[in-house]
Amino acid sequence: MMSFFKRSIALALLASVVGCSSTEENEAAQPAELVDFTSVAEADVIWDRWAGDGTDGKWLQLKPAVDGDSIFVCDSDGDCYSYQRHTGESQWHTDVDLRVSGGVGAGEGVVAFGTLDGQLVVLNGADGTELFRKQLTSEILSSPSINGDLIVAQSQNGHVFAFNLKTQEQQWHYDASLPLLSLRGTADPVVTEKVTYVAFANGKVVALSNDTGSTLWEKRVSIPSGKSDLEKLSDVDGTPFVTFDTLYAIGFNGFIRAVDLFSGRTRWQKEFSSYVGPGFGFGQVYVALDDGQLVALDDRSSSVNWKQEDMLNRRLTRPVAFGNYVVVGDFEGYLHFVSQLSGTFADRIRIDSHGLISDPIVVDDILYIYSSDGTLAAVKIQEDS
Repeated sequence: MMSFFKRSIALALLASVVGCSSTEENEAAQPAELVDFTSVAEADVIWDRWAGDGTDGKWLQLKPAVDGDSIFVCDSDGDCYSYQRHTGESQWHTDVDLRVSGGVGAGEGVVAFGTLDGQLVVLNGADGTELFRKQLTSEILSSPSINGDLIVAQSQNGHVFAFNLKTQEQQWHYDASLPLLSLRGTADPVVTEKVTYVAFANGKVVALSNDTGSTLWEKRVSIPSGKSDLEKLSDVDGTPFVTFDTLYAIGFNGFIRAVDLFSGRTRWQKEFSSYVGPGFGFGQVYVALDDGQLVALDDRSSSVNWKQEDMLNRRLTRPVAFGNYVVVGDFEGYLHFVSQLSGTFADRIRIDSHGLISDPIVVDDILYIYSSDGTLAAVKIQEDS
């Protein structure tokens, strides 16, 4: 079993190998300067709150979650918060005194998160009191997912656990075989009514029965190549996007694939590389490539509709569709609003100079983002008249 330390430095080692081969390549890898443009929309922070210490300098996906009219978030020190999602009014705060390592999941009146010690913790969404906790096999870097009575959590070492919320008993367990070296991160499980979709550092996406955990199909998204362990990195760390009939997944050093949700058959694929998941809107699949390109693909033909190349090496978050725009965050704390139709910039706002790592989430007409320094912000956008 690879040590925690080795897994943690895999991404840094990769950057070192790729970035230090020449002065020219180092210069090419510098983050692009922000370009000027004429805003055609207005993004406004309708409220923001200091919600703990954020990631505390760690590379963690501390994504918030919404359930009903409440939004929940936990910082890396175990301070968990609930706010009224429309107004930002504080509802409760509890300190669980645990090292939180992944984002929260919420639903069915509960809030769940994972820790560096491999504990899955479930709180009452109404008041923040603890309902139960379960010990998993290793650190949990993703958000647990909840659908009905089922809560699913994935640990860093490739184990997936499903628990019944009512009985608090384990319903099933799945174990994937992972490579020795992988990027530090884990995709969130996607739990639908009958099937759970999980992605792994071995480059595969697997569909599991919600009833039994049995494998319905599996699809390789990234194919390891090269001679060294670094060259063979093929993680699918970005959470897949699921529509009514298609799953879109992208891997590092691999492909983006559109997969039939029911059969696992590949509908199309393109050779792209990313460590964040795809977004979807306006009949397009949005991909933030690991070099900072933002690409829009036709969801049926896979043809490239546009590319936005003015954010190179700015370490973009997962793209999310938001009104007429697709939004990404970057390492300097900016949110970029790009037209879904043309790929041109529409607006830009800064949330936090310490940077944005966690994926933005969109619920109804509000975008929520949790920054590295602990700012939880709610954003709305309106067209210029």
